[in-house]
Amino acid sequence: EFLSRFFARDYPSDSTQGKVLAEAAASRGWKKVAFIQEQMDYPLGIYNAFSENFKNGTIVREEFASETNDFRTMLAKLMSENGDALFIATQTPAASERILQQINEIGWKPNIMVADVVSGSPETVSKNSGILEGALAAEFGIDNNNLRFMHMLQVYKNAYGTEPPYLSYAQTEYDSVFILRDAIKSVGYDGEKIAEFVRNLKNWEGASGTVSIGQNGDRTGGHVLKIIKNGTTVPYSKPTIKIGFIGPLSGGVANWGASMRGGVRLAAEELKNNGIGMNVIYENDECDKTKSIAALRKLADIDNVQVVIGPMCSGTVLSDAPVAEESKTIIIGFGSAASINKAGDYVFRSSY
Repeated sequence: EFLSRFFARDYPSDSTQGKVLAEAAASRGWKKVAFIQEQMDYPLGIYNAFSENFKNGTIVREEFASETNDFRTMLAKLMSENGDALFIATQTPAASERILQQINEIGWKPNIMVADVVSGSPETVSKNSGILEGALAAEFGIDNNNLRFMHMLQVYKNAYGTEPPYLSYAQTEYDSVFILRDAIKSVGYDGEKIAEFVRNLKNWEGASGTVSIGQNGDRTGGHVLKIIKNGTTVPYSKPTIKIGFIGPLSGGVANWGASMRGGVRLAAEELKNNGIGMNVIYENDECDKTKSIAALRKLADIDNVQVVIGPMCSGTVLSDAPVAEESKTIIIGFGSAASINKAGDYVFRSSY
């Protein structure tokens, strides 16, 4: 569906913003989200997209008129619902700032999600850094390595003496003018032909990146998940899991250790491809008890590892068991000795 064949836009729809945040909420296991929304088209669009994609969750919503200044009654009602998070969707940063201030006043400390009108305002984020720490947002980002973006930014600074307050808005509107320029150069100053040119735009390179217009007139692609940290909106990255590995990577049974390490590496790479970072610290014990104990102590005390894959040999699993118990470090060994199942609460094995 689309509004008109004369409609197109190079800024992504709010629907992708709501979709990204709904998926983020679901991935955290949030089942109920409180939603406070200004009665305007922009925040309503975000709410509609969020509710459409938050399929297995519950939303409790409060709406307010733009002239509202006192949100405490609405916030207290939402707080009483004991939701997992609060989504603040307003037309302007000023309204969100008043809401944030009053959240503090009533002593509420919810997980927060905000629309890009907040996360994209450095002044708002910096001023409210305390309550916004860890807040999630979805933004249509910028690419500081894009030469066209860098040129646009420098030209803007030269003209106005400052950076654009909303870089994502500036870059797309800058691109819009040049898209029209290219359309007119290609098909002439004819409305119908320009509309057809823009609606069929594919892989056009601009300050905002590669622009392609879909069948509905919207730019393909869209918002990405962001998080607010230390008063700045930054790209969200899933936490990296750190684990240890102990095995014989040299010596008489090095082939066994190489097979173990190969399996761990394959699994770690597969997880990485699915968005879960894993940092594996490899230690070689040559199936030697003294070396294995030293390796486990290093992983536990210096590298602060909580879980270790290995050791390989029954003797090293048993020798490492007291260290695992002392440091509360889980070891998932490979030894087959029957006594391993009584080695301690922190010792497990993947063999039999």
